[in-house]
Amino acid sequence: NLVLFSKSVLRQANAQAANTFSMWMGAVYLFSLIGAFISDSYLGRYLTCLIFQALLTIGLVACSLITQHFLLHPHGCGTIEQQCDPHSGFETTIFFVSIYLVALGNGAAEPALATFGADQFDEEDPEESKSKT
Repeated sequence: NLVLFSKSVLRQANAQAANTFSMWMGAVYLFSLIGAFISDSYLGRYLTCLIFQALLTIGLVACSLITQHFLLHPHGCGTIEQQCDPHSGFETTIFFVSIYLVALGNGAAEPALATFGADQFDEEDPEESKSKT
């Protein structure tokens, strides 16, 4: 999870790692409000899902690539006794940009995705209308 990655790879203290996770989760929930507003007011559900799912995919790919770089190519180490050098500010920035792209894509698309399930029921049909509640 993000706390363990922050502690072990980014070398954050416990409180800082927990804060990183809390801020990321807060961003996901904040982006869901923004996504619902954009979906209802401007783009519609389908286009909102399409755009923000694409951003989610870009964020996941970027996150996968940068974490692979962190884990497979650590700086200045190679033995058990030698501790690795800290990662550069650029690498850490790319990591945080990628996880916040994931937060944006997931959070903003989620409200629109949830309503697609309700659209599967026909409100005119009494059986399906009963199943909707």
